[in-house]
Amino acid sequence: MPAVGEDGKILLSDKGRIVMSSNGNGGCFLALKESGALEDMKSKGVEWLFIYGIDNALVRVADPLFIGFTICSKQLAASKVVEKKYAEEKVGVLCYKNNKPAIVEYSEMQNIIASEVDSEGKLVYSNANILNHLLNIRFIEKIIEEPLPLHVAHKKIEHLDSTGRMVVPTEPNGYKFEYFLFDIFEKLSDMAALEVEREEEFAPVKNKEGEDSPETAKELILNLHKKWLTNAGFNKEELEKNQIEVSPLTSYYGDNLSGKNINEI
Repeated sequence: MPAVGEDGKILLSDKGRIVMSSNGNGGCFLALKESGALEDMKSKGVEWLFIYGIDNALVRVADPLFIGFTICSKQLAASKVVEKKYAEEKVGVLCYKNNKPAIVEYSEMQNIIASEVDSEGKLVYSNANILNHLLNIRFIEKIIEEPLPLHVAHKKIEHLDSTGRMVVPTEPNGYKFEYFLFDIFEKLSDMAALEVEREEEFAPVKNKEGEDSPETAKELILNLHKKWLTNAGFNKEELEKNQIEVSPLTSYYGDNLSGKNINEI
């Protein structure tokens, strides 16, 4: 998709070349069709497609529990969610919009709505989207030709100025247009949602340092694996002295650890 400046004019990446940006994660469905991947999956008997955000270091790929939950729900789609930490947290929210399931982005939700609480003081809109979805192939095939709405993102965009000089901004200076994967949910009459523990399944890496950084993701992984090993009976003093990561080839949920030594995990 072409990118534009704050004055609405198309930006140039070079003389005679327009600045182009990716069309967002919602472009994956058209890519599935155009690449032939969807037909290939159908020919191999694939019934469900698991889609997740690559920046989540704690994602459970093709979680059997999630798959079973979705199938038992008899819905064509399901999402994992975690409880929002606070009203202003920069996450989308899974809710109903015009009586249809939807994920509303934080940038598109008014503060007064995001801050609404129930009689117990808990956030009404608390189901944070972690981009962890299971979709039925039949549903994808049905909606793949239907248009999705475009979302506007205010971004830092390198471009040529009117003198031909390359501008490298330090602050957002233009707009990109994206399709969001979750907009397909509004084409459903309903869907399933599974709330999971944030500390066990959500370690986003969005910033170089500070909150949601590689360092915080690493800490979450090590804390979870330490919990697994403690529950499996490993020596607590040894766990306190060492940073130990469990191989996904050894354990998925913290299972298959009892009776093993440190060198086997």
